[in-house]
Amino acid sequence: MIDQREYKDEPEVVDTLSMFRSLLGVIESAWNSEARKPAVEALLRKVLERLSAETGLIYLLNDSGVMLERAHETGSYGNLDLFDHLENHALIERVMESGTSYVSNSFDREIRTPFGDESFTIRSLVCCPLRHKGEKLGALEVLNKKDGAFGDEDVRFLEMLAQPLALALETLRVFDQTERLTITDDLTRLYNYRYLQQYLAAEAKRCLRYKRTVSLLFIDVDGFKHINDNFGHLVGSKALAEIGQTLRGAVRETDVVGRYGGDEFVIVLPETSLGGALAIADRIRKTIEDHEFVAQGQRLHLTVSLGVANLPKHTVTAEGLIKKADAAMYRAKELSKNTIRVAV
Repeated sequence: MIDQREYKDEPEVVDTLSMFRSLLGVIESAWNSEARKPAVEALLRKVLERLSAETGLIYLLNDSGVMLERAHETGSYGNLDLFDHLENHALIERVMESGTSYVSNSFDREIRTPFGDESFTIRSLVCCPLRHKGEKLGALEVLNKKDGAFGDEDVRFLEMLAQPLALALETLRVFDQTERLTITDDLTRLYNYRYLQQYLAAEAKRCLRYKRTVSLLFIDVDGFKHINDNFGHLVGSKALAEIGQTLRGAVRETDVVGRYGGDEFVIVLPETSLGGALAIADRIRKTIEDHEFVAQGQRLHLTVSLGVANLPKHTVTAEGLIKKADAAMYRAKELSKNTIRVAV
């Protein structure tokens, strides 16, 4: 490893080595999902320091390659949603399509916060395309030179950085995709059985240690075999996928929704009492009952049976929580279906 102290009298060399280390840090962060975002944003801060600019942003195409998303940012504007407006998106898309950087030192756009009186002016900007092996990935945008104007040297620096940065970001994307495949169900895109077990075990330990609570819903689609037998497995698969997304949309972002197997789903509700879990379960039951599922031209109305269990009220283990909620769900199916039962 090169020792920067050897070049203490050569600030440009020290600056280049520091930038290189930050870039290397982005690549090394691929092995640790929690370190990826901080590593990219540390590099952005180095870029801002080098260019004496206020804000840096990285926009990337999503996995489908059709939607542009703001993936990383750092600088004086914090996390405010200021730049995702039509004009800026159009500019970024032009840069991506042309493969040519854009620079303006007379941009002069005032942006107001959606809810508040604050406003910010974008005076100048540089936007560079990010490409890997000829494929469009996104764009790097730097806003507001603090002193003076962005010059040719600033643009050359960003263009020089763009290629290794694109390679690093593509590496992170591949790692992200690989990790998602190991913890998600192919059909529903929800968490899979393996992840549910790991998450619930950790959550149970946390709750016991800090005297907190967690509830679990065990959900089974009523009469699902009838759908497969009468309409075919393709219709059944489409319906399961739609049920999964309906469940995901019916709960909080902090709740963990997974496919347990077949037509069974599990929802983990952290920091939720038994009463709160019952309210959520009833909302889910009604949502599914009222929803019209459309698959392969078939319009279906489905219902679900739910079992509810709570830790520490019914058990003190993750395995016990699943078993208790599963047993409650089977009682619901035996009694009347389209209903909810609580663990005993």
